Amino acid sequence: MAIRMAMIFVRDLAGMTAFYRDVMGLAVKAESAGWVEFEGFGLHGVEGDWEVGPVREETPIKLVFDGDVGRLEGLGVRLLRRPWGGVDGVDPEGNVFGIIST
Repeated sequence: MAIRMAMIFVRDLAGMTAFYRDVMGLAVKAESAGWVEFEGFGLHGVEGDWEVGPVREETPIKLVFDGDVGRLEGLGVRLLRRPWGGVDGVDPEGNVFGIIST
């Protein structure tokens, strides 16, 4: 077997798509009702009552991106500066992602 992609369940599919496309600079590979696919992961829109945020760090999986921390900070992305010197970001629904400075 080979891993195909990761998936994030989201309440605001349009807003989260805009974040990952416009702020993170990722290209949309495919879209359909309730689904947006980027390189390596997808967003799956869901309805109903589930808690979002404020920050979800207690999850066993974290997406990690190559990126410019200063650029993200300038765009208002919430950043978490870690004691070991690393930096994580937080998307609009509270999901924490890693940033490797390029």
